Amino acid sequence: MARAADSLSPGRFSLDSLGPWLPKDVAWQGQLDAEIALDLPASGPRGRVSVDAGRGSWRIREQEQWLAFAYDELRLDSQLRAEGSMPASCCAARRSASCRCRPRSTRVRRTSR
Repeated sequence: MARAADSLSPGRFSLDSLGPWLPKDVAWQGQLDAEIALDLPASGPRGRVSVDAGRGSWRIREQEQWLAFAYDELRLDSQLRAEGSMPASCCAARRSASCRCRPRSTRVRRTSR
């Protein structure tokens, strides 16, 4: 039995609110925005998760001094598929050099202010 797609957008919240769950020598300042879209058909779950922490900073205490690590962009975009599922036209069993079904590596981009 197929179920209609659900979408959740919890809105922005302050990363300072994670303080109680972080080690006492770590602080995270900024805002987090997320969007989750999930479809649960009989063939298995599929969906998308997008998390954007925008601009912010991590602060880590070393001895008596706080060290700040600022970032301009921190973002995660992920496509979700049931294990073993692939689009029906999966580039002729991945023989095509332009196949978009292959797992893509995660890129981390560091920018400085």
